[in-house]
Amino acid sequence: MPRPTRTFGYWSLEHWWRAGCRAVEIHCTAPGCGHAAEVPLADLLRQVGHQASFVAIARAARCRRCRRRGCHAQPGELPGEGDPGYEDWLAQEVERCETFLRRAGRLSPEG
Repeated sequence: MPRPTRTFGYWSLEHWWRAGCRAVEIHCTAPGCGHAAEVPLADLLRQVGHQASFVAIARAARCRRCRRRGCHAQPGELPGEGDPGYEDWLAQEVERCETFLRRAGRLSPEG
């Protein structure tokens, strides 16, 4: 599992679900612990709700190894070529980007 790289602030878990994220990486920040886990995003959505943020998850999480509360939480890897659901995710991302570019006047209505 990669090292934590940055905090993803107050974006909701629903935002990350729509973006194709299906797991959350949780890293203990206690000195000397280094425990990390990957939690299915669907499980978190059921447990804490769609509007919860990574900041809320990070504050509430408790390490299973050292029992310290608080961690670093970040989105897991997005689907890659060959992964189940990749084609659907890619089509949704292309549509989302094209819609954004049309609204910004950077893409003609024809595509």
